[in-house]
Amino acid sequence: MTAMGEWLKQIILLVILATVADLLLPTRSMQRYVRVVMGVAVLAAMLQPILPLMRADWADRAAAAVEAELGFDTTSVPAGKAAQVANVMADQQARTAQELLAARLADGIRQTFGGPAPDVTVSGLAQRDLSVDVALDASQSARAGEIAAWVAGELQIGRDAVHVHTR
Repeated sequence: MTAMGEWLKQIILLVILATVADLLLPTRSMQRYVRVVMGVAVLAAMLQPILPLMRADWADRAAAAVEAELGFDTTSVPAGKAAQVANVMADQQARTAQELLAARLADGIRQTFGGPAPDVTVSGLAQRDLSVDVALDASQSARAGEIAAWVAGELQIGRDAVHVHTR
């Protein structure tokens, strides 16, 4: 709290100094220049607490401040726990990417071949062993081979990785 009090005192003193300087100057042309200079000084004083955050190590300094304030030591977090969190996040990202790809393929099949949108399931994206399962409506069963070739071409994967069947 004392740092904030000192900061406020500095700003107040600069404002008072600017007011006194403004009152003591006899000509308007000099007043203009002094107002600009004092305004810049007040702005610099106001930005003083923020400027250290612009340094490259601001994140480390913020973490150190939080550690000091809360008594929490981030170095005590086990490396295995961080790796576990990273794995969970990677799995969630892969699952989301697979769901988005499946939705786009279903929409593409519907737009290209007509009829109702098929149920598309994508798996193996994270392992680079992509497999696509397409469940078509019975009315589109005659175009199963054509749809499988289209999906394989769109994803640039082998035709054997695309499995098309009717619901």
